[in-house]
Amino acid sequence: MGWTGINQANMDGMSAREYLNREFTFENENGSSCSVLKSAMVGNTYYAAVKRTFPLASGDAPIVFGLVCLTTRGKSHFWPGEREFCYKDMDESMGPCERDCPLSILDMLSEPEGEWAKQWRLDCRANAAKKRERKAITEGARIKLSRPMQFADGRERDEFTVVKLSRRGKMRTYFRGLDGALCRFALSRADYSVL
Repeated sequence: MGWTGINQANMDGMSAREYLNREFTFENENGSSCSVLKSAMVGNTYYAAVKRTFPLASGDAPIVFGLVCLTTRGKSHFWPGEREFCYKDMDESMGPCERDCPLSILDMLSEPEGEWAKQWRLDCRANAAKKRERKAITEGARIKLSRPMQFADGRERDEFTVVKLSRRGKMRTYFRGLDGALCRFALSRADYSVL
């Protein structure tokens, strides 16, 4: 359950996604194989729909399962002066904490094997729905948090109006409390409803 690492110089200029696509596409001597049908990087997390076929003698039908890999790049501890790429792979049946798999990949998967895989898929779909809802929130929209949040001034607030302001040349989203205070928080981590 550890991490696998490689010296970046040995990746032949491939991106993390290209490298992992290659790593998880293979055929074993017994006739079983895996092939990546579709993959995506969401931040530093790799998601893939992987088709697994079994030896003909087994009589088992091919399945398509969800694969998740955490990835990181950094200064190598093993190769002085070099950089390394590391990944930790797990399939959906292991109940990964990362729940941002794109819907296009989820739609390719076979029936889930086990409750953890089923719950992971449900959570990924719920997160995708939340993202769509967040994108739909425009300036002037009113939102209410499911529970009050305490801010740096010590006051708790739970109802806001969305405000877009230019700061340092970029448009940023802020939330104006009912008391007029301008607040910032990660809407992606908040449980809220649109009023």
